[in-house]
Amino acid sequence: MQQICIIDPGMMEAGGHHAALLNNFLVKHDQANINIHFFVHQEIDRRFLDDAIERGFTVNKHFNQNFYEHFSNDSNVSLSSIQSYIRQLAIEYIEALKQYLSDFDSNTKIVCFYPSLNWDHACALNLALQHVKFGKLQTIHKICCMFSQNRRSNLKEKLQYQISFKNLSLCSNVELYASDKETLDYYTSLNIPMSGIHPCYLLPWKQIKQSETTLNTVPRILLYLGDAKKSKGFLTLPETTLTILKQFNFSVEVIIQFTLPWENLEIDNTIEELKKISNQYSQLKIYREFWSVTKLSVIIQSVDLLCCTHCPQAYQYKSSGLVWLASYFNIPVIVKGNCWLTRELDRLESTYYINAAFKKLSISIARKSKRNNYFRTLFNDLIDWLLD
Repeated sequence: MQQICIIDPGMMEAGGHHAALLNNFLVKHDQANINIHFFVHQEIDRRFLDDAIERGFTVNKHFNQNFYEHFSNDSNVSLSSIQSYIRQLAIEYIEALKQYLSDFDSNTKIVCFYPSLNWDHACALNLALQHVKFGKLQTIHKICCMFSQNRRSNLKEKLQYQISFKNLSLCSNVELYASDKETLDYYTSLNIPMSGIHPCYLLPWKQIKQSETTLNTVPRILLYLGDAKKSKGFLTLPETTLTILKQFNFSVEVIIQFTLPWENLEIDNTIEELKKISNQYSQLKIYREFWSVTKLSVIIQSVDLLCCTHCPQAYQYKSSGLVWLASYFNIPVIVKGNCWLTRELDRLESTYYINAAFKKLSISIARKSKRNNYFRTLFNDLIDWLLD
């Protein structure tokens, strides 16, 4: 039997790419000859935990460290604090690996999958892999490099990524994969040996039924999708919603979907503003929930336009799953300015328009994507890739 172990300290709340990965497995897993084991955060959302167990997965609520502890503020944190975090996370990786590997005899083939690592997680995993004895187990560690330095001219950040991932790459049976072409080029520029690009795991692509592209009589616009974050433009949604409603003379449907990974006063106030607008205008549909694979694919294929309200400065070198969804389903995209989003849309030969104010929007069918080699790499089947 094939063995896959997903080790993800960030799999906790019902939102973001961690939850999407679990959703992907819940829908895709139909092979009787594959055994899938999860090591997740201790505070994983109860609904996801129950769904995973019901589908026959083994789930260990294991990790205690906050996966995003230093994601946005590591420049303001003391070295001793970061070192302590890395050591504690390394211990948790070691404990997870030892617990999992103890169940298998020699010569068992195992794929350990790490869905997203930043430089501090890479340091911790490097320490763990050097400590754990794998014996005769045929273990491959497939690691996703999703993040890169936000300030490309910052030498400290460059060294953090270069040293941590270079050391990790030297561990036995480690394969590093980037989440996109630009990130692959970044790691390669640091002389880090890369094995390629991993499939986008937002959806089980081969199982999604795609409908013919037609325009709605009343335009449907997906204004927001994903975690409620300031950098993704969540605070601008009330103003943008009213702008869109007025320019279409209220003959339009505006859809906002979001999850709230953590409490924030500005976000909470924005949610209240959106509720007031929704109470006044039925054209605004608000979904404060994580969408299932079926609901996401159905709704996104029903819209005429996707809006990326993301701040171009914040997403200059940061990826967004919304771009991949738009490209796969061939939906036109509005972006606020040039950044990773526009560069990735160019790489995927997808239709987009730059419109910072979201004014004078036009509704039209996107040009048909040529589905180039890069497209096929991104939207490959995840489980097939893991077992390849």
